[in-house]
Amino acid sequence: MAHPADTDPTAGLARGSHERESGAGDAVVLDRRDLLRLSGGAAALGLLATRVVPAEASPAPGSTSPAHRAQDVQKNASLAVPFNPFGQQLSLHPHRAPNWGPFWVMLPNVWSGLLGFNEKGDVVYDLAKSIAVADGGKTYELKLRSGLKYANGHNVVAGHFTDSWKAALDDQSLAPMSMFMSPVVGYDAYITGDHRQIGFEAPDDETVRIKLTEPLSYFPAYLATFVWAVIDPAVRASASDQDLPLKDAAAGQWRFTAFTDGQQIVMEPSKHYWDAQSPSLKKVTWLIQDGNEAEQNALTLYQENKVALADVTSSLHATVTKDKTLSGELRTIEDPSNTLSLAMDFSQAPFDDVRIRRALATSIDRGAWVKDAWGGAYAAASAFTPPAIVKITGYDAPAAMPFDANKAKSLLKDAGISDKKPLPQIVLYLPAEQSGAMEDQVQALLKMIETNSGIAIRLDATKTADQIQALQQDNGGRQIDLISWWVATDTPSLLSYACRSDSPYMDGWFNWNSKIKATGGFDPGKDSKTFDDLVARGDQELDATKRNGAYHDAEALLLNNAVYVPLAHMLQMYVQKPWLKGTRQGPWSGSLPVRFDKNVVVLKH
Repeated sequence: MAHPADTDPTAGLARGSHERESGAGDAVVLDRRDLLRLSGGAAALGLLATRVVPAEASPAPGSTSPAHRAQDVQKNASLAVPFNPFGQQLSLHPHRAPNWGPFWVMLPNVWSGLLGFNEKGDVVYDLAKSIAVADGGKTYELKLRSGLKYANGHNVVAGHFTDSWKAALDDQSLAPMSMFMSPVVGYDAYITGDHRQIGFEAPDDETVRIKLTEPLSYFPAYLATFVWAVIDPAVRASASDQDLPLKDAAAGQWRFTAFTDGQQIVMEPSKHYWDAQSPSLKKVTWLIQDGNEAEQNALTLYQENKVALADVTSSLHATVTKDKTLSGELRTIEDPSNTLSLAMDFSQAPFDDVRIRRALATSIDRGAWVKDAWGGAYAAASAFTPPAIVKITGYDAPAAMPFDANKAKSLLKDAGISDKKPLPQIVLYLPAEQSGAMEDQVQALLKMIETNSGIAIRLDATKTADQIQALQQDNGGRQIDLISWWVATDTPSLLSYACRSDSPYMDGWFNWNSKIKATGGFDPGKDSKTFDDLVARGDQELDATKRNGAYHDAEALLLNNAVYVPLAHMLQMYVQKPWLKGTRQGPWSGSLPVRFDKNVVVLKH
């Protein structure tokens, strides 16, 4: 991949179905969901009470539900599921594991923190029983559940959390996920070796207190990531990084019992977890599937009854829907958490003129393109912010510019484009390594744009990702590109992370900033400044209504300037055996159950 996500620590957050197919800027994952709704009412001790969204109830194992009757449940069941690390180095250590989607779903089964995520992206309690916010959103205080133990039987106390977090920020071995601790007071100095001060403490065995440099409305989502998991300090002091995960130093529902790199990972229940375990599952084996054929191999294993579920990527969609058995077991996750968009560089002609950007945007009939080119694997986008965020937060996303071929041609005419003054050459690059998965679909899109507006765009799928990156560096940006964004908080803070002028995905990419001059009745420079102010306000606003309002006004400016032109949402799909019951999958977890918890059972089959 040739984009900032290769080096930026936020790349590869919750990947949902974990499918990698988009343009040269493929599959950037952003801002995980902030899920704690912060109320404005004062509570005892001067703290602002927060509400953690409770996990949705599933039918309880052994209940009178036909799917879960005790006599139907298979005891001591073993389950196998595919795991695709997408070329990332495999590590089961929460301070060594890469910041990539599948790890977000697998590791929390073993490594527990104060908070966690449900399948929709809401933050839920894990080892904490309460949370409160003080100091205008800059201090978080969490209380631990009573009687917590590690898998080895040792007691968990609050000081173990702060010790674990300091280890994650060790300047000699900084955790790949450490950026999710970056809002904490003293973070920058601490990770460079100045260990005199860091903004978390344990005033007693049941209380953890975290201080931030400034309010951050989605900080609870950061706190729910696995880098904040607690590690038994007695084990950490005596075990190496390589064997730590097999030393029962975690406080989660499961314990890792075997790890064969490149082959499989095995986990079994922890008898010391604070909540009940599945009455059925006694072993889960993650079969590692990596490389270009990973999804196809997983589907083959599924057909051979060797795994219980498998992703159905868009490239496999037609194969699955044509198969009677597979199509009957196909599931589609509602409310996608991703948006495939076109983006254009303000610093390169012809997209330094907003009228031409808008002409391109209004020349796209999203519904027709999705229907004709994707055959049910994608849904047309109506906004930049994905539907999952709208559903979770009640956010009112402004609509993207509608299809209007006449308006597209009129805008080009206003911009002075004619036979005597044609547009300069426009080239969209797809990395040669990835082009096969969607080259036909992109060609169809470019043909639609040219038919409806006269804007001709040449597709080049001959260059490698590294060569495309070199072109970007030479030109100071990308003239035009396809980007697939995946959200990472339940606020629309994706807008801030992806689109503010100083974002690593804007500066040096598409270059929307306050220095751009007004032209043709549009003032993108002024709008960029206003946008930055609005998203900064949204990022810090604790009141959900005010926060959504700031983000709404910001997104309207984004769409008005055609900074990003939303196209479609990939529909996350998977197949699952009918005898596996009680799983919860959603836009955050994709095909993998968010947890193999007490509700997940295998029926006799």
